Amino acid sequence: MDPYTSYYSQGEFYLKSAKEKFNEADELKSEMKQENLYDLERAYKRNTIFALITAGQNYANNAISSFEFASSGLPSIATKIGLTCGQAFVRLGELYWYLYKKALDESQESSKCTTRNWPSSIQWYQQAGLHLMKAIHWFDQAISSGDVQGSLELGYLYKEQYLATDCFFPKMFALQKAISYFEEVPEESSSFGTVCEELGLLYQFLAEEVEVEGAERGDYLHLAIERYRMAADRSSITAMFKLGLMYFSIYDKKKASEPETAAAALITSLDWLERAATLGDEHSIYKLATIYADLPDNSEDNSPTNLETAIKWYSLAASKNDFRAAAALYKLYKNGPFPDSATAEHWYQVGLGIALDEFNHGWFVRMCGLA
Repeated sequence: MDPYTSYYSQGEFYLKSAKEKFNEADELKSEMKQENLYDLERAYKRNTIFALITAGQNYANNAISSFEFASSGLPSIATKIGLTCGQAFVRLGELYWYLYKKALDESQESSKCTTRNWPSSIQWYQQAGLHLMKAIHWFDQAISSGDVQGSLELGYLYKEQYLATDCFFPKMFALQKAISYFEEVPEESSSFGTVCEELGLLYQFLAEEVEVEGAERGDYLHLAIERYRMAADRSSITAMFKLGLMYFSIYDKKKASEPETAAAALITSLDWLERAATLGDEHSIYKLATIYADLPDNSEDNSPTNLETAIKWYSLAASKNDFRAAAALYKLYKNGPFPDSATAEHWYQVGLGIALDEFNHGWFVRMCGLA
């Protein structure tokens, strides 16, 4: 074994040991939150957590030193461990991304304690930033070597940065970087459907960031729809649901000013939601019920009325343990156009059976108009 491969193996060992120590510390933290402890017991566990975190950090530092040395001989290492050079770059990026998250967790944990812990919090935060830069560096190296996984990982990294409360980059910068890296993933990639779903969401975020309603905002929403369609064509139920919501939003905005455009958007919305509902998506089932319940009466048609269709979807949602649907059915049969006390009571009891905990029970009773 050449020295580079040896150092890489040592790095893997040290990283595994660091994860074990950090996980043990996390388990003890959870126990302390759940248990009523005497001061002495609490102090003992707190000291144990500190010792585990210190040990984890020492292992992590050893892992970093090993990986830093090994990185100069990465092509040799990749051959030895059965990876392409790009995969080895991705692996290093993932390792530093993990260390970034742990350092950030510890920084935030320390900042909650007394002011004496603030220097420690700042130190952890600085380490987190260094690890993040290293992760980005190695993912970029993977891209340069032709490995598409690097683009995928950087897309997720910058998306996470955009959504994080504690972001190391300006929000708009992180959002645009996430989009640019996801857009690099080629169509033949096995991850392309998932990437299109992510891009749909990110273009929606970008539209929200544009404060003034106008052409630019509309362009971003068009791109979101386009990407969601590509994901839906690859059987993404989430994308189908999102398309249903986006077209319904168009219908809602245009129904007064542009009725023909609104009618077309409503038909498209219902089509996508029904596709997702047919595949078992519970969010789509409930949304369909609420849409049909709010549509104007169409009792003159020979087809089932909108209210009858709403009841069909509400019943299916309630059968999938949605107490909101049971509450809606209770109100429809109690005070709606088809008064039926026995059926109303049936759905009330179904809802009570679903909303077992105190919080949901309260919500259910209020939704039924009984509180």
